[in-house]
Amino acid sequence: RERHDQANSLAEYWVKVPSVSGTVNTEFYIYYGNSGAADGADPTAVWDANFKGVWHLKDKTSTTIGDSTTNANDGTKYAVNEPIEVDGKIG
Repeated sequence: RERHDQANSLAEYWVKVPSVSGTVNTEFYIYYGNSGAADGADPTAVWDANFKGVWHLKDKTSTTIGDSTTNANDGTKYAVNEPIEVDGKIG
């Protein structure tokens, strides 16, 4: 999950699918509206052992740049909000 903002009805999600066809539709479903449902997010299960580090650079309130793999190759920023982070484009 990149972002979920229920108050403003905004969401950005990453999904892991086994494959995506180039010739036929690849379907997946998103279920919502059940506040009692368990959070199925498991960010460290997305990246296999071939990935040594993945950094999304969305760590605005700390000096640590978190690694999303199980390798824990975290980075360190100069200070909180330094460098200044800005929204980028996805896709």
